[in-house]
Amino acid sequence: LNHTYFFDNNTIIPEGQGRSKGGGIYYYGGANHQIEYSTFSYNRSDFGGGYFNQTGPISIVNSTFFGNIANKQGGAITAIGNTTLQNVTITNNISGDFRGAGILIEGGRVV
Repeated sequence: LNHTYFFDNNTIIPEGQGRSKGGGIYYYGGANHQIEYSTFSYNRSDFGGGYFNQTGPISIVNSTFFGNIANKQGGAITAIGNTTLQNVTITNNISGDFRGAGILIEGGRVV
């Protein structure tokens, strides 16, 4: 994805019916995935308000995460798979459970 804008997306599931992941993008895996020159703003889900990386690998370059909300964890990004960040701005994101308002790393690695 290149020069893409993800704004005001909502993946909230009604209480007791599961957990939502990745307000802007939920990436489950496959070939190497790369996001460049993109903005994730005001997206919302339970985990990974802006972006949820289930299995990676993913590379995010020259991008911004601003004002995303995770009701549970990982306001901007939840990373379970390997995630590479280069020149990425992460600011003013919110995590409801006070875990990783910017980035929550549950597995894999973030470089």
